[in-house]
Amino acid sequence: MKDQELKVLTDIRWALGDNGKRMQSELVEYARQIKKDADEVFRLRERVRDLEADKLDPNGQDPIPLGKPRKTRLGPNAK
Repeated sequence: MKDQELKVLTDIRWALGDNGKRMQSELVEYARQIKKDADEVFRLRERVRDLEADKLDPNGQDPIPLGKPRKTRLGPNAK
């Protein structure tokens, strides 16, 4: 293995949070799991954005109830 290849491998290990103890097959599986988790986080983040933008419940039905307005000393609910 060339020095440049070793440096790339070392950089990848550090970027993945690996401390160098995983064997190659374990490192590949670890990277695969990180990618899978990242994809799920991205999917959920997009779903939250869609729900916030549409203000729909998860089933796409009625607007999400935001609760009763609180009575405050300030604002339109003040009496």
